[in-house]
Amino acid sequence: MTQDESESSSGKGGKSAGSSGKTGSSGKPGNQPGDSSGRSGGSPSGSGARGKDRSSGKSGGSSGNSTTPSGGPSKTEFLKQANTICEKRKRKGLVKMAAYLKQHKGNSGTPNSKLLLEAVKTTVLPSLRTQIDEIRAFRAPQGDESKVEAFLAALEEGIRVASGLSPSSANDFGKSFTRSGKLARDYGLDGCNYG
Repeated sequence: MTQDESESSSGKGGKSAGSSGKTGSSGKPGNQPGDSSGRSGGSPSGSGARGKDRSSGKSGGSSGNSTTPSGGPSKTEFLKQANTICEKRKRKGLVKMAAYLKQHKGNSGTPNSKLLLEAVKTTVLPSLRTQIDEIRAFRAPQGDESKVEAFLAALEEGIRVASGLSPSSANDFGKSFTRSGKLARDYGLDGCNYG
């Protein structure tokens, strides 16, 4: 859980987050993309470059010993890492959503569809956006870049559609992610299926 705390305070120490990512990742490959210091302290291209460097350093301890010839991860490594990212983001989003609902529902008991939709838009969708950034920072396996990018683009489209839902159409939330869910399943990203 130290990683989660460092993520929420990444604005405080972009440089220290990078160094803690190196020392804290020796036994757990899920730490690298969770370090989102580039997101708060630099440009998107800067965060991607840092993620790539850390990825190859983590894979084999030297520049890409257990990666594909291009320096990217193998499909197995990518699937493991991306599924871990998605599952972590799902959990965090749901925890944040529960806290949001508890704070905003008052004495009414069960939250109504308007409150549920506000909670999803406020907590779950930002978590999905972070997930996309983290997966992009990790890089797709050589030859699979277009498949991974198609999934991420479909997920972004799902977020866009879900962001525009009204309380009367809140039941359509899952439909917003039908395409990204199919692409996730087809590629092996079962942990990233929201449709």
